[in-house]
This record gives sequence, C-alpha cells and structure tokens, in this order.
Amino acid sequence: MKRWAVLLLLVPACSVVPAQNTPIKVEVPTVVVDVIVTDRKGHQAAGLTKDSFSVLEDNVPQEIVSFSAPGITPTTERDYILSKENKPNGNSAAIAVPAQVPANERKPQSITFLIDLGDIQSTSLKSACDAAAQYVEKAVAEGNQISIYWVDTSLHLAVPFTNDKERLLAAIEKLSSRVPNGRLTARERILAQQKIDDLFITIHPETRYGSAAKPGQGDPMTKGLEWDMDTLRSWLVISNTFQARGVFMALRALALAYRDLPGRKSVVVFSEGFLHAGDVGAEMQAVIDAANRAGVAFYVIDASGSKSGMTADAHEPDIGGGRSAPDPAVDGFGTTLGRDVFDWNETLTSNVHSDLGNIANATGGFLVSDTNNLLRAIERVERDGGEFYTLVYHPTKRVYDGEFRKIKVALATGGGYRLRYRQGYWGIPPGREVMMTPAGAQLLHALESGTQKPSFAPDLRAALVQSREGGFAVAVAASLPGNRVPFEKKKDSYAAGVTMLLVARDASGQLVSLYERYGDLRLDKKEWTKFRQETFNLNGHLPVVSLEPITVQAIVKFSNGGVTGVSARVPLVGDAGEAEPKLTSLVLSNRVEQADCSADLTDPLCLTTLRLYLPAHARFLASDKLTVYFTALALAADPRTREPGLQVTFDLISGEKAAPIVADRVQAVRGNTADSLMVLAAFDLRSLRPGKYTLQANVEDAIRNRKSAGRVEFVVE
Repeated sequence: MKRWAVLLLLVPACSVVPAQNTPIKVEVPTVVVDVIVTDRKGHQAAGLTKDSFSVLEDNVPQEIVSFSAPGITPTTERDYILSKENKPNGNSAAIAVPAQVPANERKPQSITFLIDLGDIQSTSLKSACDAAAQYVEKAVAEGNQISIYWVDTSLHLAVPFTNDKERLLAAIEKLSSRVPNGRLTARERILAQQKIDDLFITIHPETRYGSAAKPGQGDPMTKGLEWDMDTLRSWLVISNTFQARGVFMALRALALAYRDLPGRKSVVVFSEGFLHAGDVGAEMQAVIDAANRAGVAFYVIDASGSKSGMTADAHEPDIGGGRSAPDPAVDGFGTTLGRDVFDWNETLTSNVHSDLGNIANATGGFLVSDTNNLLRAIERVERDGGEFYTLVYHPTKRVYDGEFRKIKVALATGGGYRLRYRQGYWGIPPGREVMMTPAGAQLLHALESGTQKPSFAPDLRAALVQSREGGFAVAVAASLPGNRVPFEKKKDSYAAGVTMLLVARDASGQLVSLYERYGDLRLDKKEWTKFRQETFNLNGHLPVVSLEPITVQAIVKFSNGGVTGVSARVPLVGDAGEAEPKLTSLVLSNRVEQADCSADLTDPLCLTTLRLYLPAHARFLASDKLTVYFTALALAADPRTREPGLQVTFDLISGEKAAPIVADRVQAVRGNTADSLMVLAAFDLRSLRPGKYTLQANVEDAIRNRKSAGRVEFVVE
C-alpha cells in the first residue's frame, strides 16, 4: 500500500521551555493595560485619576486595583489647553491637555527601530533612514536608549541598545545603502501585481471602465491567459505567506526578548506592508500575545510617503485609532481554501497594511501612512512612551481556555477623546505562552477539557534522538487514512487546511514541549481520488531538554468541518537509569536520501549530507534496505587522542530466540557533543521470514569497558 508522506513546510511557533507545575484552572494573571488619551487634535490628556477610567473584559466590569499616571507636572497654566472643544460633551469638568510637554520633563525611553527590508523599496528605505538619523541627533541627548534591527529572510542586529550617537548614525548610514531583499521584495511584488492586473483587464476588458467582470467564454487564448494569471497569483500569495511569516517571527522574537525590560517598550517598524496571508493567522496571534504580555507597543510607519503628492511636513501625521482595528482574535484554523478567480482578485488587491496595522493597534501602537513627515511620526511614538496611564486589574474569569479576552477601556467623563490601548489577551497558562500560539492553546484546552472530542486516533511513531545543536529532539511520524481528511471542493480542485500539534509531557504529565505546524493540501480530482484510498503521513519534530522519560502525542486538526485526530501517548525512555554509555532511541528507516542539511538546522534526522525518513509504521518489505541510527553519549575519551571509542554489535530477536546479526556496514562519527558518537548501520532483510522482530544494539565504551543496549521492534511483511 502506498503511503502519502507530507512534511508541513511551515515555521515552528515555539521552542522548548522547562516544565510548568501550574494547573489549568487557577487564578488568571494580573492584567496590565497602558492607556494613551488624546483629544481630537492629538494632544495627550493629563490630570486623570483612577476614577476617570472604567475597564471591561468581555463586557464584564473589572476592578482597577492599581493605577499610575504619567510623571509630568505642569509648571504654568499656559502649558494646558482648556478650551470648550476639549470638554467632553460640553461637560464643565474638562480634562487638562498639555499643549507641549517640555523635553526636560520626559522620561528616558527604550526605542527599537526595525527596518523591514523585504517590504520596502530603495527610495522608502532612504526616507526611513533619514528620519531615524534626524531623530537620533536629538533623542540621544535626551537620554533615550535606541537599538536598530533589520529583517529580510531572518532578523539581524545592527546596533544593540545604546546612547552612542555616532555608533547609531553610522549603523543607519550603512543600512540606508542596503539593497532591499527577502523572499520577494516590495518592488518585485509590485511588478507581479501589475502584470496580474494587466492580464485581468486583457481577459475582462469590461472592467477597464468600471463594469463587473463577466465569466469567461471558454476561448482557448483566454484560458491560457487565465492559467498564466493564476500562476502569478499563486506565486505571489505563497511568497507573501513566507515573507509575512519572517516578519512575524522577528516581531515575536523582539517581544519575547523585551519581557524583562522595565516600563513600556516601543518598536518602530518601517515597512510598506504586505498582502494578507491567511495561513499565518496563528503567528499573528502569537506576536500580539507576546507583545501584550511584555508591554511592547508596535508602531508601523509606511516610509513610501504621501500618495497624494502633497507634502505633509507642516501637519501632524494621521494615525489609526486603537479601537478601529479588526478583532485580533483571528481564527488560526478558519482559512478559506480553494479560491476562485474573483476570490483571488479580492485577496490580491486587499490593504497591504492590514496585518501590520492590526498588530500595531492591538498592542496599543498605531499605523502611520500617507505622510512625508516621518520624523514627526517617530516623535509621536516617543510622546506615547512618556505620557500613558497604567491600569491594573485581576480578571474575574479564571479559566485558562486559550480564548481571546477583549478589553474595553472608557472614560467616565464621556466622549470626545481617543483612547489607545491593548485590545485584549489570550487566556494561556503562565509559561505556556512561549511554547505555543494562542491557536494552539485553544485547541489543546478544548481537548484537555473535553469540550472537543477527537474523531479518530492517528497512528504514531516517535524517536528521541540527539539534536543538531547538541541537545535532544523527538522525531515524529503520524499516520491516518486519507478518507478521514475533509476536503473542500472548488471547481476541479480539492483543498484542506491541516494543523499538527506535537505534545511532549514528562513523567508527571506536565507539558515540556510543544510544536505547531500549519499547511494546506491541494489536489486535483485524480490525486484526490487516489489520496482517499491510501495512507496519509505527517512528519515533524520537537525539542526536549534531556533524555528523561517522556510521552509524545500528536494532534491533527483539519479546518474543514473541525475534524480532529488525537493519537495515543507514546512513551519514550531515553535514559536507562545509571547505565553508561547512554543511548538515544534507535531509529529504523527504509528511506535515506542525499540532502543539504543546512536548509533546516532544526531537523534532527538530517545528518550533514544524509536525511533519514521516519516511517509512521515500523513495517518493512523483505526487499527493503534497513538503516538503523542512534547516538551513544557519556563516552570516555582516550587520554592520548582525546577521542571517544565505541564497540557496537547487533542481535536479532524473534520470539524467545536471539542471534547475532551482521550489518552490511557500520559507521560511527563524532556526535554533536564531545562525548558522543553517532552510529549508522545498514541491514539486508531478504533472509528474514515475515514476522515480528526486535533489533538490539549492544554498545561498549572502549575506554571504560562499560556496556549498554537499546532495542527497537519492527515487522517484516
């Protein structure tokens, strides 16, 4: 029987953290909300007290248990505007609004500039760097600490936090001359979109004058143009997905790194934006969640300038309001698949600022676009950092269900003012927020609490091995019938969105690691028909801290119909007590290929130039060539060569009988730590009858003469 092997080619959402002893149902952590209050002219409001505010969480009033106001004290009455315009609803109890905060009264701040090189054109890059340099010239003198990063396919540090003006200016100058690059640069995206637009008008000339596009008439030439257009659309959407994911990873990394920095942290992102990619909704959630927990506000500045051609240097840049953003609680599993020609057109002409603008507004920052006054925008970011009110409350809802809690802050004095603040948070247990996205937390809680019942149980095979970084990882293969996958049919194609969670727990059942992957299956009718008759395999891996005993479980969810599969928990005991040398799991594979392992440094089964594929079932044909792989650790080094030594033999056990088996070849190479050796051995199965067997690897430390053994079961068909 043929098995479909699918590796979800998406970026992991988490990394390993120590086990948490926090139960699921305990008091929700304290929630901190920074609030910036401005009038219609953008002036910050002063003189507010705790009683001036009210806070609701999911429309339930919350008690403000702690309150702090900006540390700004006016020196004279003329520093404030108390006009009728600033009195909400004509109320005589006006809010004091500072006309301008003296520079010597502003608190020093930590501000990060992030240049999105994959989503900015050369002229815009120059404008962004010019504005940043102008700000550095004056801001460093006021005591601010500034750091500079840039992101293309990965995150790069230009300058760490410093108030060294010359160092900052030199880094900005160097960055301004960089050539924008990435998965697909802004310029290339614009050219691709223009070509798509031209093809669309050629196919539907009626749209040139504003008429709605009519269905095609089946003309062969038109059909060819549609194929060309769909090819460009697919390329553009896929590239947007990868580019968006790279930017989101960079933003989340900054938020996680800034958790321990005191006060409000401001990150200014210079980007022209990118088209919405529905497949990265979970990553967007994770960015917002990490930022709100760390007190990081993202500010997005489009450096492409005013689209009207008018200069805006004399005017305050217009910003998006905190409550005008889409709901950040986007559904990480609800992507609509199988777009038709009109769906494509709507997607590709959507607002390029929607995703980054959503993140900015949801974290209490703002989006600035259509302005040439980038310096004024940065100065407004600085003003935010010194003129916010802080509200603290203990939520009344005390269940960690991973769901989004919507926050609403209002002024008791009434309207007439704009409030910006974080839009909410996800109810994730402390410690788990680093391990998973909110979408992953919601799915895990739904299964743990019993509110969602699994529809089937995938078969699971797992192996605990040494990772490329010298730690450990679990390689996993899950298998399920293709007819359990719910596809959505659109015209001649079939599609299904797939989510895979790999969960590792320690001996006490506590979560120690979780890995998330998201992807799509897209098949034509012939492929779909065959797929439903075969076995569907999902492969992945997740990091763990040590060789301690753990259990591993796979959760598979499909976006169409909410079908969920949960495997049994597979025990892995990598540490055989006090025995040394210590052995990882024995990996059996009938498929080994040449590979460039530098492409994915996290894959534990990619060994320099060879990649082993872990089958979901340890069932092999007699004609298969079987490869066994494991690592021996805690080996003593030879005093003269300083190299570890190892002797390896193998036994084959069938029933109660055990006999030595000679490998066709055995190779041992230095492992990823100084005291380890990786062992690869190849076996021919043609002499074996069908049945169940156990392969035992016997290893002996050649220096200390200490012995250990590892076993793995398999079936010959």
